[in-house]
Amino acid sequence: MPLFTAIAILSLALGIGPNTAIFSFVNSVLFQDWGVDDPTQIVDIYNLTSRGEYFFNDYRTFELIKEGTPDVFEAVAQHSIFIGRIGTGSDSEMVLGEMVTGNYFEVMGVSAALGRTFLPEEDATLETHPVIVISDDFWRTRQGADPAVVGQQLRLNWRPYTVVGVAPPVFRGHFASGVCADFWVPFSMYPHRNPNKPGNGDLTITGRLRTGVQAGQAIAAVETVGTRHDEELTAANPDRRGRFALIAVSLADVRLHPSMDRTVTAIAALLFVAVGLVFLVACVNLATFLLSRAVDRRKEMAVRIALGAGRVAIVRQLLVESLVLSGLGAALGLFLGQAAMRALVRIEPPVPIPVELELGLDIPLLIFTAVAAIMAAVIFGPRSGTRSHTRACGRHAA
Repeated sequence: MPLFTAIAILSLALGIGPNTAIFSFVNSVLFQDWGVDDPTQIVDIYNLTSRGEYFFNDYRTFELIKEGTPDVFEAVAQHSIFIGRIGTGSDSEMVLGEMVTGNYFEVMGVSAALGRTFLPEEDATLETHPVIVISDDFWRTRQGADPAVVGQQLRLNWRPYTVVGVAPPVFRGHFASGVCADFWVPFSMYPHRNPNKPGNGDLTITGRLRTGVQAGQAIAAVETVGTRHDEELTAANPDRRGRFALIAVSLADVRLHPSMDRTVTAIAALLFVAVGLVFLVACVNLATFLLSRAVDRRKEMAVRIALGAGRVAIVRQLLVESLVLSGLGAALGLFLGQAAMRALVRIEPPVPIPVELELGLDIPLLIFTAVAAIMAAVIFGPRSGTRSHTRACGRHAA
């Protein structure tokens, strides 16, 4: 009996473990919380190529969006990825952040957890306001969660910046899951990256819809602006090839990036199919174990029937046994799956920025594991062990 129990639990654990690991990964990557106020009211605007690729924009596009969509957007901001070094000398470290316009946090609907965000004038003139907002993670890990951090100075790229605020824990910037901004600084502090420069084409444009405006209206308005920009480009260069077009995408519909979401979702589906087959094999093994066990328990069941136990009572008993086995297998599988995922995420990818996925136990993961365990017990347990027991007992009694 102990050997049978151990084998059954281990078999289920090896089937449920990969499923919980993949679910944890997919849930962390594809069902992320952007940490902003009402993401359905926020749209990102991309340059849509003829091949369906979503590219960044330039400052002229930003100007046209602001001029051509006042009835659609409450405010429009732009931002760009920025990698810098914080610290001095040998103590400096590479950090990831964003250069943003002064209204960036307003558009995202994010308020500072400590201090404040940027003021409009802090992005109005070049190199006059060396201020910085730091992330909650940076504040806790590098600043020791010092409540007096506001007003202190940090050296970013060897230049002193005054900390004016700390972002809330749930907000990691405009990055995909696993990547978190350490800081935000105004565009105005970096003239060589000044968005007015014609060569800057790595800007992300984000707008917040006015109350009552639907996403479809924003898409139509942005497309009109794209047509206008296309006409400008054609007038300046009649021989140019291709066509300029813009598209608006609701932040609530974005998982990683519009160009990647479809592919990543398909890969996730294939992974679920693969581990689902492993889970199916584990359930078949459980059914086989229960069937074999049923043969050995015919005399026990015959005695129970002789003592007055009905078919329903026996089925209920065996179902409870299956649920206990599945529960123990699910618990072990959950442990193995999480251990495997944590081991994998410790492997640092060959990129200059840290990637950290949140793979801890949460309600969706626990629900998924519980459902998998119940399915294994209810669908496969009664179809093998319980039916075999009752039939065997019926023949023995006869």
